[in-house]
Amino acid sequence: MNILSQKILNALEFTSGCTEPAAIAYAAAWVGSVFPGEPDRLLVELDHRTYKNAFAAGIPNGEGNTGSELAAAFGFYIGNPEKKLSVFLDLTPGTVEKSKKFVENNHVRVEIETREKLFIRITAENDRNKADALIQDSHTALCSVTLNGDTVFSAEKNEPGASFLSFDDNDYNWQNWEEMIETAIQDPTLRKTLEKGIRCNAEAARYGKTHLDGDRDDLVSGAIFSRMTGDPIMVMSCAGSGNKGLTSIVPVLAVAKREDADPEKRLKAVTLSALVTSLVTARFGAVSSTCGVLYAAGAGLVAAFLYLENRMELFPAAYRNYISAVAGAFCDGAKGSCAMRGISAVQNALKAVQFAEKGFQMKEKDGFLGHSFRETLDNLLKYNPAVSEFDSHTIRILQGKTK
Repeated sequence: MNILSQKILNALEFTSGCTEPAAIAYAAAWVGSVFPGEPDRLLVELDHRTYKNAFAAGIPNGEGNTGSELAAAFGFYIGNPEKKLSVFLDLTPGTVEKSKKFVENNHVRVEIETREKLFIRITAENDRNKADALIQDSHTALCSVTLNGDTVFSAEKNEPGASFLSFDDNDYNWQNWEEMIETAIQDPTLRKTLEKGIRCNAEAARYGKTHLDGDRDDLVSGAIFSRMTGDPIMVMSCAGSGNKGLTSIVPVLAVAKREDADPEKRLKAVTLSALVTSLVTARFGAVSSTCGVLYAAGAGLVAAFLYLENRMELFPAAYRNYISAVAGAFCDGAKGSCAMRGISAVQNALKAVQFAEKGFQMKEKDGFLGHSFRETLDNLLKYNPAVSEFDSHTIRILQGKTK
């Protein structure tokens, strides 16, 4: 497998439900799989952005329940970490009832930590035993599992804080992208994963029509709403987000059909969308203060739409158009209204491309825009310290809703 193929594969996961509660449940499932007997308490330590994203996102098979406490309890009692981010597929009514009682009896405590990287640690204790599991940086990057001080699992090669997405400067040069995807797509494992992801996300889009039966450009909104409200559907996530996975793939399939692209061209367009989505996410992080659908997946759409029309030379102009429309969108957590962010990404990407094709484009000297894709991203990152302040306000607003 070539390095680029592995980089793209690192960004792809299959998940049921919102990624953050699924990651909490995945860590808790590890604890549940090694802990002897019944715990007296669960401690859930989370970075503030994971807490924010798990607050209102529906849990598949969770009977309408949401939140970090129940995600952890569900995962602990399911105890099947082999399912990774699909752990909720094993959630039964009996487990739901048992977990709700455990939470209602105040046996689960959540502690929120302000961290730049994703952080999840689940600890179970009683008078005789103590077990914990730690995930850092990405949703399935399990660092360690311990039982009574003994190491059950340790990912010695995973250095805390290391990025699960790592790209070189040349990877951000749009002029290299067509050659990059030609090389990457030769790998059979990547091809198989992407083809499965196309089928999976297309099925999610069809399922989403039960909520919103719109036209082909609207399909992503119904699919996002479906998974955000807890429907038991599988999706292929991209760069740590199922919503980014849906947004970076479903509209590409619609435009590929419209352009009468052959299956190989369609597959390469999806690969390019996943690559660009991952490039942006590598700069902003797996969990971010900014909206990943708009910042990352929308940029992937711009590239994929141009690739399908054989107009990649327009990417600088089209991207400047696109990011001028959506920059500044902060993340207020994962929830049903993310569906509107998805359609905003699609519509703005389509318009940005159309405007560029007509010769209409924003100037590099405007605001945060840079001379290159990478420079614009670097400029946007300079706003991060200010935008991250939004997270604390969002958390206070969310916690106020529980009173």
